[in-house]
Amino acid sequence: MQDLLNKYFHQSFVVKYSFILPVSLTIFLFVFYILKRSKRQFTRATLYLNVVLLVFILADAGLLWIKAAGKRSADIIPEEKLVRCDTCSVPDVYLIVADAYPGRLQFKNIFDYDNSLFEASLKQRGFYIADSSLSNKTMFLNLNAIFFPGRDYSGVYPGISNVNLFRLVLNKHFGQQLPLLKDSTIYLTD
Repeated sequence: MQDLLNKYFHQSFVVKYSFILPVSLTIFLFVFYILKRSKRQFTRATLYLNVVLLVFILADAGLLWIKAAGKRSADIIPEEKLVRCDTCSVPDVYLIVADAYPGRLQFKNIFDYDNSLFEASLKQRGFYIADSSLSNKTMFLNLNAIFFPGRDYSGVYPGISNVNLFRLVLNKHFGQQLPLLKDSTIYLTD
């Protein structure tokens, strides 16, 4: 709702939750009051809404069943396929993943805040910031700050997902051979 209003009333008071929530509550209470006072039974409307909701539930259940049936076990790497290296020297790798942390644009456009001082301090300490790292929960991006020994950041690219970033760290510095996944297909499931 807020995104739709923001599209037409950009940066107006109409897009603020302090306006949207009271207006929505007022409309809901008004409709509830009108329906409660009415002498009509609304049997056709009730039947229609029940059928529509039943169709939505069945469609959702069908999609869930199809998704569960087609789940590939190839995305899950068994522990026995991981390489154990007891003689390898383990490097100091620092990885900061602030999941759903507002990115530079969100800080500027939504919160009217300049976060460049924090990012500059990380870069000054030798971290690489992967711009536009995707969060799969919200419209926010992640802040991914990485410090590799020798500052070799090859393989890290803008928009890298958290899963691929962890796979890259494991491959590059811990002797694994995990394939990178398509970034747009990485979602959390319960």
